[in-house]
Amino acid sequence: MNPGTMMACIRGIIRNHNGDLIVAYTSSIKVMTPLEAENRALYQGIIQCKVNLSRREIIEGDYLVLIENIQNQTMVSWAIIHWWMKLLQALEGIPEWCIRFGRRSKNVVAHNLSKLNYSAFTTFKSYHPPVVQHLFIQKYQGH
Repeated sequence: MNPGTMMACIRGIIRNHNGDLIVAYTSSIKVMTPLEAENRALYQGIIQCKVNLSRREIIEGDYLVLIENIQNQTMVSWAIIHWWMKLLQALEGIPEWCIRFGRRSKNVVAHNLSKLNYSAFTTFKSYHPPVVQHLFIQKYQGH
């Protein structure tokens, strides 16, 4: 998050059971805190899972506080209550899911995607512009 502009880049990737990239998304958003940005990025990922008709999800995030709060079903902060409720409601729509922590440094694809810094919400699915084609052939590097 850039404190001067209150802008943050959210990004995420959705993979199949083989680790192949199904869809990636990125956007710049105006937020008040890094926690809000992480919550909104995770929410958008869940929405993308639903759009792509995923029914069983392993959700991974790199913001440990948010991950632990979802696992324990405890609210993170009153300042983001709106996005917190939207996130929980979105999770209710997925029949089977679990969430876990993953280090940002181990996910090269998501990290590279965030460097593209699109201003509007952008997804890459069936058409992969040259600027992101290399992202779709990189495998998740694991923990």
